[in-house]
Amino acid sequence: MRILLDEMYSGLKPFLRLLGWEVRTVEEEGLRGAEDEQVVEQAARRGLVLVTQEQRVHELARLRGVPCVLVGFGDIARIVHEKLRELAPASGAAEASPPKPALPVARYPERGSGGVVVSPRESPGPRGRVYRSSVRRRKGLGAGR
Repeated sequence: MRILLDEMYSGLKPFLRLLGWEVRTVEEEGLRGAEDEQVVEQAARRGLVLVTQEQRVHELARLRGVPCVLVGFGDIARIVHEKLRELAPASGAAEASPPKPALPVARYPERGSGGVVVSPRESPGPRGRVYRSSVRRRKGLGAGR
């Protein structure tokens, strides 16, 4: 299987080659800074499996029938998380677990949704209730008191 690494993953080439893969990079194919469609077409023409971080490239490849591996930040975060968990017992630290978020993530609803916006600087009250003082209606969405 031959691989085409998109620009953000070209640094993986020596590692994948060491593991036995035949690897080309977008730069080697003369496509540095090229449009996503051009990269996908090159992979199709050359019979290469595309490795990318971009959801858009992955979807274009899928539509074109080009084999593609999407490696996103979530995948990388899971690998880092597992490595950190492996280190915790070895370092004598307590079992590693991800920290819990202190505040809710601010939601900015789409125009016309009638939703509320919780400011990142405001926090919900006890038991997760959001009190009137910490909620404001988006301009033109609902009556509000």
